[in-house]
Formats: sequence, C-alpha cells, structure tokens
Amino acid sequence: MHPNRFIAFTAICSAVVIAGCGGSNSVSPSPAAGGTLGFTGSPTSSGNATSTATVPATGGVTVSTSDAGTGGTAVVPSGALPGGSTVDSSTQLAIIPAGVGFPGTFGGSSQMGVNGTSNSGVGVTTGGLTASNIALPVTPGSAGTLYTLTFPQGDIDTNARRAHPNILTIRELSFTGKFYVFTNPLRIVSPVPTNLAGTIPNNGQNAVGSHVTASFGPGNDGRSATLLINYGNGFALRQTRTITSSLANFTDLTYDRVSVPQTGVRLVSFTIGDL
Repeated sequence: MHPNRFIAFTAICSAVVIAGCGGSNSVSPSPAAGGTLGFTGSPTSSGNATSTATVPATGGVTVSTSDAGTGGTAVVPSGALPGGSTVDSSTQLAIIPAGVGFPGTFGGSSQMGVNGTSNSGVGVTTGGLTASNIALPVTPGSAGTLYTLTFPQGDIDTNARRAHPNILTIRELSFTGKFYVFTNPLRIVSPVPTNLAGTIPNNGQNAVGSHVTASFGPGNDGRSATLLINYGNGFALRQTRTITSSLANFTDLTYDRVSVPQTGVRLVSFTIGDL
C-alpha cells in the first residue's frame, strides 16, 4: 500500500481463495457454508532508503527509509535483488506496511517468499500477518518491476456461520504482478489488493455460491486479474477479470461434483497483468 494499497500479495489474494468448479458431468452439491473471506490490506507508499545496505542472498536487510508513515524502517527482502546488491538513496522503494495478510493459523518461523527466495527475511506471524514493513526496490517508469510474493501454508479463518470447520487450508498462496513508480507527480501503482471481500468455501465444501471482490489502489484500471486455484487432486480453476473502477469481481462461478478436499487446496495464485 499509502497512495495505493498492498498483500497476500497478495491476496494472492484473497479474491484468490474462491474455489469454483466446472465440468460436463455436473451434479448439484450443497452450497458452501458461507465462510467469509478475511484479508488485512494496507496502502503501499513510495520512499527511498536513507541508509545504505547490502542485500544478502538470504535473510533480508533492514534499512532506514524516508517514509515516516511506516516508522522509518523496512526490510529489503532477499530475492528482491541479487545477493550483494546495494540499496541507497538512489533506490526507489515501494513500501508495504507490516500487518498485511490473511488472519488464521500459521506455523512458527514462517516467512514470505519473494521471487522464489523462501528465506526472504520477511516474517509471517502465527496469526498470518507480515511482521515487518517491506521495502521493494522498483525501477521508475513504464517498465515496472515484477514481483512474486508468496505466503506460506496456513489455515485461513473464514468465520463460517454454520456447523462446519471454519478454515480453508492453503498450502501456498502467491501474488504476482508489476509494481510501478511514476514521477511528476510521484505515485505508486501496486498490484496487490487493498481489500478482499466475499464468501468462500471451507475445507471439504463445494464452491457453489462463492464470490469475491478484490479492491486495488489507483492506477490499476485496465490490468487483467487472473485467479488460479489448484485443488491438488487433478482439478484446477482459472478465471480472468479486468480491473475496472479499482475492482475485480470474481463471480458467476460454475461447479460440479469436485469439492475442496478435506485437507484444503494446494495452490492459490493471483496474477495481475501489466499496465
């Protein structure tokens, strides 16, 4: 996220946990229990490093930043730049505040993966939220800088209102898209949703009746938003929408006899196209 809002990621995210189905041999299963998707988003701000640091191959590095709104420090994660790269005042940063993610139950010592580096230095609390401010170096201009932010396995608390388990287990949840920094005036365009709202299934339930709306910060209109859900049992759902008025609505989901496995889904990915 502050001109614009971060994830999970992601949502990934997220709008990313709706799990509909489709097929020619459809039957009519019972509707999903109506679990409510929870996501804690926050605006992404722009800034520069006010201290020089070298980014290690693993573990990340904390730098002082010009962004007083997030307390003036942030972790530049390993994976954001090649190990040994230097971050200084010439590096433009997209700064995502701590506390972003999906409330639920996560393992201790979990970390957010950044561009395939699992030991990024950005911790994820046992409650599912990022533990530090994140500073992502971004090349100014229309080329943008591509990131994949991955949340670890966890049980997303869906706050179900019926007598069913109120969790959706996701083994991997990723957000992929370019961050853009423009000048004159200075503005950030972040691919990570600022909010995700809707109704989703829990473990073992069918997705009929599910719907999710992803909200984004300014500047994202016209970008594609693709949701991919891999159940891990040979079934996957892919759906693409266009961000309009800062929203992407994942609705009109089909269904069949394939329901979310009792153990949850293997992968939920949320990919935002280029400007």
